Amino acid sequence: MQVDDALSKALRRNRLKRHLPSEMKRLSTILGRTVDIATEVETAESEEWFKKYLLHLAECREGKRYHFYLKVPAKLQRALKRVLAQLTANMSEVPMWLYWRVGIDTVAVRITSGDVLNHALALVSLDGDDVYISDADVSAGIYLTYYLERVPGASRSEYEMIIWGNQFTALLLPLWRQGIGDIGLVTPALGFIRQKGESLEQ
Repeated sequence: MQVDDALSKALRRNRLKRHLPSEMKRLSTILGRTVDIATEVETAESEEWFKKYLLHLAECREGKRYHFYLKVPAKLQRALKRVLAQLTANMSEVPMWLYWRVGIDTVAVRITSGDVLNHALALVSLDGDDVYISDADVSAGIYLTYYLERVPGASRSEYEMIIWGNQFTALLLPLWRQGIGDIGLVTPALGFIRQKGESLEQ
């Protein structure tokens, strides 16, 4: 078991050694600044942190974790921009992790909240890169994806956003009261309740 684990880690190190520089160059282009592999990229612990992040994301989808939820057609991107602007305006430069795919591996990039929120729409790509962000201790997170939803006879591009952690969701309550997004509420007695706001497509 230990031999297999050591081999797996060695293979991962070799993959990252080959592919990490080019991926960080691509990320640097999106962010408009150089990402320093030596000081800003964590490789040793990132897979475990990302597993914890994905567990929290799954709990949101299953209604086991309080969260903010938004799904809108790409033509209503302004609603997504309002959420990002609300977070940016009310959040100081909080240290965060951006989980970035490097082939089949994931690394954690040290980044500030302003840096990543200001570039969120550039970081996400259609049926490609999703945006995975957590705070420093992986207790709160932001997930953003952009994909094609196919319906009979047509298809349309959609954004989906899930945000958890009280320090994030509390900032979005004013927008939810205006009808933007849903708030997931978990109570021991009632289980999961999603309180729906006004439909954005009306």
